[in-house]
Formats: sequence, C-alpha cells, structure tokens
Amino acid sequence: MTRQYDDQFEIIIELGEEVLHSTVRTRLPELAKRRAEMLINRKLREKLKPV
Repeated sequence: MTRQYDDQFEIIIELGEEVLHSTVRTRLPELAKRRAEMLINRKLREKLKPV
C-alpha cells in the first residue's frame, strides 16, 4: 500500500501469480489498510470456492 496523493492510496496485492491493483480514496491510512484486507479476503474466498 502506497500513498499516491493526500487523499489517495494505491493497493497492490500479489496472490501467487495473480497481481491486483486497486486505488482507494481516503485520507486515513487505517481505512485504506482495511480496504486492502477486504480485497485479500474476497480473493481468497473466490479461490477456495468450489467450481
């Protein structure tokens, strides 16, 4: 997670060979961190879900 501007963070998540990029607009780093955790949880659930 890196701060791009005063109110914008870029989140880059690497899950195995998959790389996810997301941008969060908030001034609070805690909220950006929570958003990154939510993205990770969602992707892990999708990978574990039977097809």
